Amino acid sequence: MNPLIVTIKHNSLDDGPGIRTVVFFKGCPLSCVWCQNPETWSNADSGGNSYALDELLTILLKDRAFYENSGGGVTFSGGEPTLHMDYLNSLLITLKDEHIHTCLETCGYYNHHRFNELILPHISLIYFDLKIYDSELHKKYCKVPNETIFSNFEDLLKKQSVEVLPRIPLIPKITATKQNLTSLIKYLKSLNISKIGLLPYNPLWISKSKSLGITSEYTQTKWLSNKEKKTIKTMFSEFSFRDF
Repeated sequence: MNPLIVTIKHNSLDDGPGIRTVVFFKGCPLSCVWCQNPETWSNADSGGNSYALDELLTILLKDRAFYENSGGGVTFSGGEPTLHMDYLNSLLITLKDEHIHTCLETCGYYNHHRFNELILPHISLIYFDLKIYDSELHKKYCKVPNETIFSNFEDLLKKQSVEVLPRIPLIPKITATKQNLTSLIKYLKSLNISKIGLLPYNPLWISKSKSLGITSEYTQTKWLSNKEKKTIKTMFSEFSFRDF
């Protein structure tokens, strides 16, 4: 069975270097209460299209000129792309043969044996989300504990075969607390991480959830204030990150 894809976004500037085409897969092992893409949660046969490999590759290769002129490529997002490793493996092998840069956006909750065999040898860049340091709080807000995620992250760093960028979503009162950010900073420093991604909260997902009939326990409607942004940037001053 080919996986369901919610959308294919062209000309993206926010999901990796250069101009990119982003493929959003359906299905995710997490259920974060602030999820920006709630339409990707379910693997159910609704709100998504199914593409044969050749069909999707034809779509992606049409944007080759944009990739080559901008240093861009293809990004796989979701949802969680690693739920579809066999399909993704075939895509990555072909795109690598075509000399197209690929990026994976992952929540990190995957089987590392299959990942190391099917994905790691063929991917160019990995954006790896680290949301909440405390496992019980992670389970509360994301519905799964985080031991597998942190173990997979450390495994990737040991491999040193591809660039891995840890990213922290800045969710008011959940991930963007002083306690959580301080713990993540200490953890990243212990691994000699110097470059990170900081993802400011976007409340526009709330209207999306309502249109899907999804009720969330988290209802923060305000963006991060300038004061909050300044505080966070100061906390991460020893790291390199894209300004926001």
